[in-house]
Amino acid sequence: MAEIPFLEASQLIIEAGGKELTLCYQCGTCTTTCPWHHVTDQYSPRRLFRLAQFGFEGYEELIWRCTSCKACVDRCPRGIDLIELIKAMRAPLVEAGTLPSTIRSVLSSIKVNRNPWSADPEERKKWTEKIDPPLFEKGKTEYLLFTCCLPDIDTRFRKINHSSITLLKKLGVNFGILPPEKANCCGDAVRKLGDFEGFSLLADSNISLFKELGVKKIITISPHCYNAIKKDYANYKALKDIEVISIVQLLAENIDKFEFKEKDEMVKVTYHDPCYLGRHNQIYEEPRKIIKAVPWVEFVELPHNRAESICCGGGSGGIWMEIPKEERLAYLRIEEAKEVDAKIIVTACPYCVNMLEDARLGLSEESLEIKEITQFLMEALKDEA
Repeated sequence: MAEIPFLEASQLIIEAGGKELTLCYQCGTCTTTCPWHHVTDQYSPRRLFRLAQFGFEGYEELIWRCTSCKACVDRCPRGIDLIELIKAMRAPLVEAGTLPSTIRSVLSSIKVNRNPWSADPEERKKWTEKIDPPLFEKGKTEYLLFTCCLPDIDTRFRKINHSSITLLKKLGVNFGILPPEKANCCGDAVRKLGDFEGFSLLADSNISLFKELGVKKIITISPHCYNAIKKDYANYKALKDIEVISIVQLLAENIDKFEFKEKDEMVKVTYHDPCYLGRHNQIYEEPRKIIKAVPWVEFVELPHNRAESICCGGGSGGIWMEIPKEERLAYLRIEEAKEVDAKIIVTACPYCVNMLEDARLGLSEESLEIKEITQFLMEALKDEA
């Protein structure tokens, strides 16, 4: 029996922001460009869009595979923002509750805890105990340092916050953080998952706090926070009077002010381009400038780098998805690092650190190290143990 199109479903997608759904003419560029084609032939964006155009069922499970890496957007001959289209396709599923249990837990936690990790907001205070970062003071502090939920809450990654703060202090930057009990998730993944209500909750709270404190300049640690505040907030509430920079940009600009340790031997170091720093915001050279400034580094590129970088798999909710080991994108990056004989993979995103470290452990690559860029830089400094 032939399937009957359920065109009301297509209309729901269009009303959720997927107006460009009808523009897709099924060329298949998105599918051949998508990083998932390296590991599976089951995920095809082209097929998902075709099903959505006619209102057919069949994309409800696979739609959550998209990591919003932007590779397909950059190559779409019709100029369709396919990330926005995926978000619009997810929105009706979120509203209906037809989504993976892990994603459901994340979105519920956002509403209750203002973070995706099901952690009590009080947990954010713990990362500040050993380093005692300055608080942002209205009229006195130049930069707000906006920290990411992952290093705020997960004990494995708090060293990212610590190294970032230590480096800013060494440079004499006048900065402060939000009171931990008032800090929220930026909402990047929530928006990409299609939860408009959850995103609005976070964005409204953060924007109100920025205005209350008189914030004019923000430094972000995570590329996801950078993209959300710089772009999503600006589109959401015309937030254009705040300057947003990545800590990578600030460190690259001031890299000559640091003194480095000497080593007897050179070390092969490579860099994994995070999608939200690279493709989404064209920040490619700054992290490489930081790494190459270290005198004992022999820098080697991964086979796929810059705009051709393969996603780690963590974006757009991917960090919470259960993916079979043989299909995990981060495993590809570990294999590529082995190809170029790198001993350290440096990256500039907490999500990428998480995904790559899990892949390293899954492949039992004990001789390979994964370092977030501020951690790598601080450990290379002359006066650090």
